[in-house]
Amino acid sequence: DNGQQGDYAIQIKFGELIPIYGSAQIDKLTEVLAIARKNGYINYNLNDFLRQDRDEDIYIKLIKTPY
Repeated sequence: DNGQQGDYAIQIKFGELIPIYGSAQIDKLTEVLAIARKNGYINYNLNDFLRQDRDEDIYIKLIKTPY
C-alpha cells in the first residue's frame, strides 16, 4: 500500500520560501512557482483569487509520496 497522497502534504506561502533560500535563489524559486502553477500544486484563498500573483496570497502544497 502506497498510502494516501495527502499523508505527507505540507502547505507553505511562496513568500516564506524567499528568506529560507535567500535572495540569490529568486530565479530558481520563480521557476518552482511556474512549475507548481502548471501542475496544480497551488491553492489560493478564495477571497483573494483575483490577486493571485501577489506572493503572500500564494500557497504551494508539497506532497511527498512514499515511492
